[in-house]
Amino acid sequence: MPLLNDILIFSYYCCYCAIVLLDWLLHVVLGRRFTPLTEDSLLRDLSLNDRRLLLSDNLTGRWWYQGFTQLLKCYREDDTCSVAGRMRIEIRWKEIIKNRLAISRRLPTVDLTKCHIKEPIFIIGPTRTGTTFLQSLLYQDPRNTTPLFYELMCPVEENTDAVNAGKDPRVLMFSFFLEAAYRGKRLFRNIHNIQAKSPHECVPLFENMGISKAYQGISGNSGPYRDWVRARTKEEMVEAYRFHRLQLQLILLARIKSY
Repeated sequence: MPLLNDILIFSYYCCYCAIVLLDWLLHVVLGRRFTPLTEDSLLRDLSLNDRRLLLSDNLTGRWWYQGFTQLLKCYREDDTCSVAGRMRIEIRWKEIIKNRLAISRRLPTVDLTKCHIKEPIFIIGPTRTGTTFLQSLLYQDPRNTTPLFYELMCPVEENTDAVNAGKDPRVLMFSFFLEAAYRGKRLFRNIHNIQAKSPHECVPLFENMGISKAYQGISGNSGPYRDWVRARTKEEMVEAYRFHRLQLQLILLARIKSY
């Protein structure tokens, strides 16, 4: 298995090198990018029904899409963003679209009243102050229900047969991506060793509401998005936290069905 993983990662880097060259040619010759980071490029594979569902008000208000597209525009117009950065942004933005669609389809089939979230524990602190260690420590308690990295990145997996068979595709996918990322930055594993099935902070759930934490570390062209986040009303933030809780409920309900 380690050998197969090495082969896959080597193939991944070979493909990446080819994409870098292709992106350079497109940029120089045609003024285009391999990853355009436009609304059309992200939505073009969706059916008309999925587009309507994505942009409907069935989950939350449409204000989330303003943040989604505003940050996308900031990334698109950042000339310092690398090919790898643009590819990762495109992958994550498509995951967000997939997440909202999956949540919309799952909600009618579940009873959220069967999963009340009582006495939640909030771990808040600056970077590199031990919050991840504390979270991992609390997770040792069998009664602890901290969500895992793969659950937070994709709260709903629609391939329930694979999940029930113990072959959750989310675990396989994020294990591969994390391993590939650490191969490129080996020292970072010692600083913050994230694994697909390890407890993780809940900020990815807010990305499904157009609210991102990582934008300042990815792009220097984030001023307009920062202003948008700061302009959110109290009512909108209450809606964001309610949607956060709803996603946690879906994660916990899926655990009950799977185990």
